[in-house]
Amino acid sequence: MKGVTYQSIADTAQTYKDMKNKNEWKRFKGIIEDAIKLPYDDALKTILSQNVTSASAKAILRALGKANSVFTVVVAVNFLHDLFIETKYKNAVNAGDGMIHAVYNTSYNGS
Repeated sequence: MKGVTYQSIADTAQTYKDMKNKNEWKRFKGIIEDAIKLPYDDALKTILSQNVTSASAKAILRALGKANSVFTVVVAVNFLHDLFIETKYKNAVNAGDGMIHAVYNTSYNGS
């Protein structure tokens, strides 16, 4: 495995809350996509300067592995667009769970 992040129950609930407002989520994703290229502190400042709450900004940055540099920028952006699916977050929140995001480095040399 190349890397994994765990999104806490509270962070999962915050991200789901953010996702429910479709227009705001679209705007938020654009802000994150630009900010994710920066070091964590600069990314956080950039996001907060766009009137995003601290709870929302920190939740998404932790989930994308930015807080501890788990994933590359490319992986984080792909996660943002492909794996942040409202129904999955809704199911997690309803079950009282967090989310796990992982990248595997696998190969297969079989026939």
